[in-house]
Amino acid sequence: MPTRLLYLLLALPLIVHALPPNADAPPFVTTPPDAIARMLELAAPQPDETLADLGSGDGRIVIEAARRYGIQAVGFEMDESLVRISRMNAKKAGVLQHTRFEVEDIFDVDLSGVQVVTMFLRDSINLRLRPKLCKELPAGARVVTYRYAMGEWQPRHAEELHGERIMLWRVPEDLGCS
Repeated sequence: MPTRLLYLLLALPLIVHALPPNADAPPFVTTPPDAIARMLELAAPQPDETLADLGSGDGRIVIEAARRYGIQAVGFEMDESLVRISRMNAKKAGVLQHTRFEVEDIFDVDLSGVQVVTMFLRDSINLRLRPKLCKELPAGARVVTYRYAMGEWQPRHAEELHGERIMLWRVPEDLGCS
C-alpha cells in the first residue's frame, strides 16, 4: 500500500471529527477495540441470537459480534456514508452473511426480535430510548452501553475501561419497565 494512502487511512478518524456535524446526526466517535470486546463479553451473545447496534457508525461492533460469536448482527445508522463503509468493512472481514447495515433512525427500528442491544450514544438519546427498549425487547435481552448511562436505571454490571464506563442491563429486571 502506498505510504500516502496509508497516512490518509490513519488520518480518516481525525478528518471525520474535523468536519462540521450533520445537524440531524450525532457525531460519530469510534468505540475502542478492547471496549467492543468487553461489551460483547458482558452481553454474552449466543449463536441463535440477534444483536443490534444503535448508531452503528462504521460497523465495528456489528462486525466483531458476527466474527467472534457467529451471530446475526445488524447496525442502524443515520449516516448513509457510514453505512456504506460498514458494508465494505463487513465484506473485508468476511462476515457479510451474518451482518446487515441499514440507514435508519434508531427510534423507528423494530427491536422485537433482538436479544442484545449495544449503544455508544449520548445520555439524552439513551433516555429517549428507554420506553422503546422496555416496549420492544424480549425478557432476558441485554443492553450494553459504552460511556453513557440510562438515567436512574441501575446497571446489573458496570466497570471502567480507559476511564470510560461499560454498563450492562437485563430486560426487564434492570430497566425499571412498568
